[in-house]
Amino acid sequence: MPTYEDLRSAADAVWAAVEKPARPLFVVSMNTSSIAAGARETLDALRKLSDGGAGFDVMQTGDAGLSWAEPVVEVRKPDGQHVLYGHVTADKVDAFAKAAAAGIAKDHAIGVIAGKATDGVPMLADIDWTKGQVPWSATPTRATPAHG
Repeated sequence: MPTYEDLRSAADAVWAAVEKPARPLFVVSMNTSSIAAGARETLDALRKLSDGGAGFDVMQTGDAGLSWAEPVVEVRKPDGQHVLYGHVTADKVDAFAKAAAAGIAKDHAIGVIAGKATDGVPMLADIDWTKGQVPWSATPTRATPAHG
């Protein structure tokens, strides 16, 4: 039976490939509202481009919490930059993917998650509607030392 350290080491290696991928990684939010907005078709169109040699990888994730912007795609770059995009429908995937892989797809950019604000796209944390939000993972629970 593997030890905790063995499992953690294997998980860290997998997560490193997501956190700082070898080539651009397009992460499509998939949930009820995104499916209704066309996220499955967006995911399929991105996968088709990726499988055709477009030079990026594709994966899906759960709810990004941005129903108003679905389909939502986060693009993670090898240099550590992560940019969040909204309203990326399948009919716009070709132009979006080309722009996002090469730099910033300004027509869809919501904000930069990690890296530096660039090309007129602000840091997500600097946008007014995000300033008062606290990620659920940062909220103390009974199991944390904050509640003894």
